[in-house]
Amino acid sequence: MKVPLFAFALAAFCVASTGASASSRIDTDGDGRYSLDELRVIYPTLSQSAYKRMDLNADGSVTPGEFRAGQDDGLLPKAVNG
Repeated sequence: MKVPLFAFALAAFCVASTGASASSRIDTDGDGRYSLDELRVIYPTLSQSAYKRMDLNADGSVTPGEFRAGQDDGLLPKAVNG
């Protein structure tokens, strides 16, 4: 079965916009990175040590890529306020 190009493009847009809204919901200051305080709004039980392990380049903030890696590694608890 062929999927029309429009339907594929619409699905891709929906996936991309969902990620952007989740990112902006966490990144409240809009700097493109997540502070410990920003992540604790969604993950109130996130420990400072887990946050530091997610901060792979040790610059004091977590990028969206580091965030996804932290999720994959199980460093984030289930979101309670999300």
